[in-house]
Formats: sequence, structure tokens, C-alpha cells
Amino acid sequence: MHEPKRINTLKDLAAVAHERKLAAHPTVPPHAVPKTAYTDKDTNGLTKAVVDFLNIQPRVFAWRVNNGAVYDASIGKHRSAATIRGVADVCAICEGMAWQIEIKAGKDRLSGHQKGFAARVEAAGGRYCVARTFEGFAAEWNAARQPKTDPLADELAAMFEAMGAKVVDCSHARV
Repeated sequence: MHEPKRINTLKDLAAVAHERKLAAHPTVPPHAVPKTAYTDKDTNGLTKAVVDFLNIQPRVFAWRVNNGAVYDASIGKHRSAATIRGVADVCAICEGMAWQIEIKAGKDRLSGHQKGFAARVEAAGGRYCVARTFEGFAAEWNAARQPKTDPLADELAAMFEAMGAKVVDCSHARV
């Protein structure tokens, strides 16, 4: 399996998304396949970009959480969504790890409930991050997805290779 193209900018995301559309519709002329325009200038645009970015990644399943109040005409007022207060805007599962991503465009700040939710996610072993710009989120995601290096393991591998032993990388293996 080949390494997917690294996506760092909205332009990269648009290009990869368009390549995927072309591949999904091989009988449609390329000029007739619409391109998706992405933005991170508002909450909805940034959310769409983050969800599409995540779902392009290998072994990732991501979705937007509808956690806003909904107007109920039968009672004549807004009622809150049936979710935990402070729940993140985007949820994702990446290789068994739960990720919660809060979208904050412009001058938006985390509420007390959102800070509490973040603490609970991290205490349970999940990842929580705040996406303020697409490039900032992509950089955080890409950095977190880099293989971790272990200086002692590297030193032992070099020692065994010097003795002629074949060293196999098992850092991705699950027990």
C-alpha cells in the first residue's frame, strides 16, 4: 500500500478531493466533475474541511456531531440537542483511537462545558483538539500521526544490524 499524499493546506485538500471524485466517476469527463471549494473562514466551512480531510485519511472514520439547539414548533421554542453538554463538533476514530475535534472559527472560545468535555476525553485516553484554522489542524494531525521514535530501540536496532541481524519494524503492531 502506498503512502497517501500529505495534505497541509485547503488547496491540497481540494486537489485530493477532486482526484478522488474523478476516480469515483471514471466515465464522466473531467471538466464536468465539479471541484469542491473549501474555506476555514467560518465554522461551517472549517467543519466541512476537517471532516472531509479526516475521511480521506486511511483507517479513519469521522463525522460531524449535530449538537445545536433545534426550534420545535410544537412547543414554540428551541430545545437543546440530546447530547452531552460540551461535546465536540467532530468525532473521529483513527486506528482505534477516539479523536474529538472542537471547531472554533474567528474569536470563538471554549466554554466551561467544552473544557470539561475535553478533560474527560483525555482522561479516558482519547485525543481532543481545537481546530481554529485548517492548516493548524492539519499540522497537529500530521504531527500526531508521525511514528514515535524511541532512542533506546534505535540504538538496539543499530547494534543488532551491526552484528548482521535483520531488524524488522514492529512499532505498528498491536498486541
